[in-house]
Amino acid sequence: MFSKKLTTFFLFSLATCVAMGQIVADHFSTDLSLIQESAVHDAKAQLRIWYGHTSHGGQITSGMSVLANDYPTLYNYNSSGSGGALSYQERSDDLGHNGDDGWEIATREQLDRPDNDRNVVVWSWCGGVSDNTVEGINTYLNLMNQLELDYPDVTFIYMTGHLDGTGEEGNLHERNNQIRQYCQTNNKILYDFADIESYDPDGNYFLDLNADDACNYELNGETLNWAVQWCDANPGVCSSVHCAHSHSLNCDRKGVAFWWLLTQLVSEPPCIDAPVNVSAEVQAATQNIQVSWSHPGTVDQFYIQRRVNSGSWNLNYATVSGSNNSFVDSNLSDGTYAYRVVAHLNDDGTGTPCDSPPSAMVSAVIATQPPASPTRLSGAYQSDGVHLSWSDESDNEQGFHIEKSVDGASFEQAGQVSQNVSSWIDSAVTPLTSVAYRVYAYNQNGDSGYSNTVTVEIPEETLFITLQDTDEVDDSFLDPTDPDTAFGSSPYVNEIAHFIIKFNLPETMNHKTIIDAKIAFYGWNQQNWQPDQTMELYPVSRSWQEPTVTWERACTCAAWTTPGGDYLSDELVGLVEITENCDHCFYPEVDVTEIVQDWIDGCRDNFGFMLINNSLTATSLKASEYNNDQRTYLTIEYSNQPHINDTLFGEIAACWCLDYNSHYDLDGNGIINIIDLLNVEEGCAP
Repeated sequence: MFSKKLTTFFLFSLATCVAMGQIVADHFSTDLSLIQESAVHDAKAQLRIWYGHTSHGGQITSGMSVLANDYPTLYNYNSSGSGGALSYQERSDDLGHNGDDGWEIATREQLDRPDNDRNVVVWSWCGGVSDNTVEGINTYLNLMNQLELDYPDVTFIYMTGHLDGTGEEGNLHERNNQIRQYCQTNNKILYDFADIESYDPDGNYFLDLNADDACNYELNGETLNWAVQWCDANPGVCSSVHCAHSHSLNCDRKGVAFWWLLTQLVSEPPCIDAPVNVSAEVQAATQNIQVSWSHPGTVDQFYIQRRVNSGSWNLNYATVSGSNNSFVDSNLSDGTYAYRVVAHLNDDGTGTPCDSPPSAMVSAVIATQPPASPTRLSGAYQSDGVHLSWSDESDNEQGFHIEKSVDGASFEQAGQVSQNVSSWIDSAVTPLTSVAYRVYAYNQNGDSGYSNTVTVEIPEETLFITLQDTDEVDDSFLDPTDPDTAFGSSPYVNEIAHFIIKFNLPETMNHKTIIDAKIAFYGWNQQNWQPDQTMELYPVSRSWQEPTVTWERACTCAAWTTPGGDYLSDELVGLVEITENCDHCFYPEVDVTEIVQDWIDGCRDNFGFMLINNSLTATSLKASEYNNDQRTYLTIEYSNQPHINDTLFGEIAACWCLDYNSHYDLDGNGIINIIDLLNVEEGCAP
């Protein structure tokens, strides 16, 4: 199962970092109770942020918006800092790839402006660490360091890159550790983006399970999602904020960590370090919990903070002498107990008492009875398997076992999840079967009873294909202001008028049944956004060539009938909604199932789509030449069952009336049937 551990780099506490001059915001910084309200007010009064980011970096802003919504007078922010808000200005750009220095040039331009008032500069990555090199990261670090030397009154925040699913052995982790080590050695301020998304709120670690930026991880051959699991186990806690490329919980945590970091920038270093090496162990004989820690300095007292299950923190739960390094919590009911330890000095040298920051959180589970049975088990088939969910009725389970029965056979174990996880996906299902499921909880004292049984019918197998690569897509921007220029090799343009795109459908899909087909366009900038604006999608009505298509010509050999491209203006395929603030995000998908089915059936020629923007909002798109996950795509769900349309049925009927001709009996069974006729390439006229 997943583990609870620290990355090698973080063998010291956050309090130690602050005392040394370094500040690190990581997964320890995602607890809102660690932030002092007075420090938030100080941060809003003193700091003026300038933040360069694209979609991934926008996760921080999304998380901040959750806090601003929940605490509108405390965590408010805007670009000017008016109304007592944090002054927070954003720039649509990022740190790039492999030694890019455009961000550094932009920073100097901003800081050299006569009217500049920014005193905190932050830049984030958007995929640029994954493919980076030692030299490329050194370029980033050296440029940041030089900026600090040249602008000593400005605070610069370093950042790691988002996860990419390559785990602890991947290049991303090595390059992130390069950034971390530099910041540790040189007392830099670091926002550890990757570390935050490597842990869930309970401290479970997922980087060793190849976690990615969407919070997915791999376990026993399955792809699971720690954010979905945690939110299912803690209903009502997670927000529903849009979180680019990820789950809302990831953004929630990043917003808290950013505010924590800002408060550290305006706070005095702690008078004493936090305890380290904290652990919580259940004493089997007594069912007590022993909390242990270490501290290198002189301490007058230690305060024990405790949280039971998902309740609130008791910040004054217990006090022990500064000569102790452990505490035993007794008379405990079944449940999950979390602890933090605070070091206290009666006199900080000025006659004033003071406390350290809390230590890292640890937890332990007390279980003297078998857990209660889970209830309300439900299941539904989706494209990736059967999704099960249930109600966790116990607070002392170690985990859950899932059993299944296929077509009335005996129940067998199918899966296992850890405590507080109340969902599971069965991806090992066979089409056209009936599968029954049941779940039970377990701990060291035994098993619960079974949940209710739920039966899910597995439909015929469906297949999926997504077309977006350059060898799968032909596309180009048609620009009326530059009518003779071909943009077929351009990865993006600043503003689109017409965008022509054709998806090269595999021949293996011919005459298959299309269940669902959707197209989505990737926007990276907007100007003059207005509500209720759309772009129009039409079928193209003639052939064209990607390398040479322009506003005036379909190819070098032929002009368009009408400048801007020939399309069927009376056959609107759909409208693309221009959503607000779509900066490095996909616009809503458009259903194109009907026309894709026509193309697959051969009922009409596939000349592609024409996307036209006649709206009041200017938008920029990215083409197939851009990076994965940031370009237009067509996703198709289909089955292998033949799709019988009017044209094909007419062919079949005509052939059925022929005298038997072995030429058409491709499978040699003495019958000319649908499967035979679908494979007669030249048709079946006599």
